[in-house]
Amino acid sequence: MNKKFIAMVTSVSLIASVSLVLAASTISKYDESKIRPSWGVEKDTQVLREDKKGMIMPSPVLNPEPVYKDNEKIPTDSYYDINKKIDTVKYKKENVELVMAKAMKYEDYCKMEGKKTDEITMLSPKRMLWIVKTKRPNGVQIPISEEQKQKGESGLVKNVTVTELYDAETGEYFGYNVVPTKE
Repeated sequence: MNKKFIAMVTSVSLIASVSLVLAASTISKYDESKIRPSWGVEKDTQVLREDKKGMIMPSPVLNPEPVYKDNEKIPTDSYYDINKKIDTVKYKKENVELVMAKAMKYEDYCKMEGKKTDEITMLSPKRMLWIVKTKRPNGVQIPISEEQKQKGESGLVKNVTVTELYDAETGEYFGYNVVPTKE
C-alpha cells in the first residue's frame, strides 16, 4: 500500500478521535439552567445516569403564587353583573331552582363547602367570587369514559345541586361542583 495513503488515513483517524473527545467534553459540560424548565418546579431535577440522559422532573411547587390576586377591597358596584350568567328562562324551562347567587371570598366559599383553599391554587383565598348554586332535579350530564358508554351508561345524574364559581371582578368561569341534592 501507498505510505502517503496510510499516513493520511492515520491523520484523519486521529483528527476524528480528537473531535469526538472534544464533542463529548462539550456535551458533558452543558448549561443545566438552559435545559431545566422554569415553570413552577423546584430546582432539584435529578439525573438518572452519568451521561446526563434520563432526567426526571421534581414534584411541582406545592404553594405557587396565585394568578388571581386578592381583590376583596374592590367596590361592589364594580363587580361583574352575575345576571349575565344566570339564564332564568332556561332555568324555568329545565326546572332548575336558583338557590343562591352571592359574592364572597374564596376562603369563605371553602369554609361553607368544607373544602381547603389550596384546591384551586390559582385563586388567592381573598379573591372575590360569585357563587351560583342551583338545584337540578332533572339532573346534569357529566363526562363519562368510553367504557361506561359501551356499557350503556348515559352520564346523566339526576337530583343534584350544582355550584358554579365565577370571578366577581371579570365574570371568568372557574368551574363547578356537583353533589346529590339533600332532601
